[in-house]
Amino acid sequence: MFLATTADERTWKKDDKILFLGEWCKLYSRKHIWSQLNYETLPYHWDDRNKFKKDSVYLESVYEEYLREISQKLNIIHNCDQSIRYWRIIIGVWLKNFIEILFDRYINIKNAVESYNIKSTWIINADNDNWTPRDMEQFHQFYISDSWNHFIFGEIIKYMSFCIIKNIDNERLLQSNYYKDDIPNKHNNFQLISNLFNKRFLGIYFYKSCQ
Repeated sequence: MFLATTADERTWKKDDKILFLGEWCKLYSRKHIWSQLNYETLPYHWDDRNKFKKDSVYLESVYEEYLREISQKLNIIHNCDQSIRYWRIIIGVWLKNFIEILFDRYINIKNAVESYNIKSTWIINADNDNWTPRDMEQFHQFYISDSWNHFIFGEIIKYMSFCIIKNIDNERLLQSNYYKDDIPNKHNNFQLISNLFNKRFLGIYFYKSCQ
């Protein structure tokens, strides 16, 4: 079965049976396309409200641990000695949102792997630095876009290494208008995003939560 992670139809293998990772893949305006395909849709894990409550408690503990760790690193980077409360005000909203979003995307992929025989998927080649937001406004723009979510899902899939991946040339895709407004200029702010996205975060914290 082929895994489609977003509504970007160029990353769908339409001549194969498709697993849509969620309802967000099936835009109503494109129903005339996806309704003709051989597909299934993965149920959403947080439709289980008990699981949602349990995960919320767990993610709060992950947030607190990472806030302490990042606060120490930011004090070193900025040569200062600010309190955790100070950094909670500065980066707390972003950090909590990012952890929750990353966990949600990870669990979606994990459930797909455990419930279906995923053979392949297509991932757009992307420069990680392109997805480092310069501020909270841009972060909000990112996480509601298909292109950012495709990137995040792709990184998780590559880390988990459970299927054959076909890389799509990003330069070719950028010739269309679909990604034109989504790809930002490179910025160094919040570079810690890429540092959070490591084996420790996915391999230890999330693994423990799913036992």
